Amino acid sequence: MPKPGESRVVPKTLPDFQQHFPNEETCIAHLYTKRFPTGFVCSYCEQHEADAGAPYSFASRPTVYRCRNCKRDTSLTAGTIMHRSNQPLSPGFGQPFS
Repeated sequence: MPKPGESRVVPKTLPDFQQHFPNEETCIAHLYTKRFPTGFVCSYCEQHEADAGAPYSFASRPTVYRCRNCKRDTSLTAGTIMHRSNQPLSPGFGQPFS
């Protein structure tokens, strides 16, 4: 998981994109910092990571985090064009360059 408040520069060209987001993990880390700039906050019980602890994460569902307080899942892609997609994030991140 990325550090709270960590930010990245968004690339403007395809080569820059490929350098900044070489794999799925970096795409997930970027989404995490954009969605939770001060750390994970549950969208259901609004408990902050500092109070409830870091959310559970799953190797089989890398874009889903489970709140330690209410045990409900929050998806990084919820509310985005990639929500409920079974496709990897990296091709979706690269769409503006197609």
